[in-house]
Amino acid sequence: MAQQATLETRDAKYEPRTLAEQRAAWYAQAAATLGGPDAARAMINKTLNPIPMTSPRVDAQWLTATAEKVLEAVEERRSTWQSWHVRAEAQRQVRAVQVPTNKVDQLVELLVIEVLHTQAKRIGRSSLVIIDEAGMADAPGRHRRDASAGAGSSEPPSRTVMERRCCGYASR
Repeated sequence: MAQQATLETRDAKYEPRTLAEQRAAWYAQAAATLGGPDAARAMINKTLNPIPMTSPRVDAQWLTATAEKVLEAVEERRSTWQSWHVRAEAQRQVRAVQVPTNKVDQLVELLVIEVLHTQAKRIGRSSLVIIDEAGMADAPGRHRRDASAGAGSSEPPSRTVMERRCCGYASR
């Protein structure tokens, strides 16, 4: 009964037609929807001939600037964050750059290392704090004025350890 109701309320199918007839029908529908044949041609032309986007040059300066953007974005969205939050934001930033597919993971790793190694201090087992220009930590009492670790916290791992950890995440 449900099947019969479905069949009775469904619009009739079009008779079989050639590809040329189907394309002509699509064009007529597009022209009617977009406001005329000129608008349809303009849309087709724009689709088939997109304006080339210029991508920034990926170099050390770009890496530093983008690492700052990654850190700002993570800080803006989260009160506490961990390395995978940085990684997710780094991937978002890399999507906007024209990089060969086989280099995307490597570039994300470089961004994650740049953010975690140069701009963040570890204050606990998994939380990070940012040290401002005056050497003051965002979490009072967890770091000393000279940015050395306070009680119950540890210094950030060395660059080699960080690279091993990041590379370990990428190989999982």
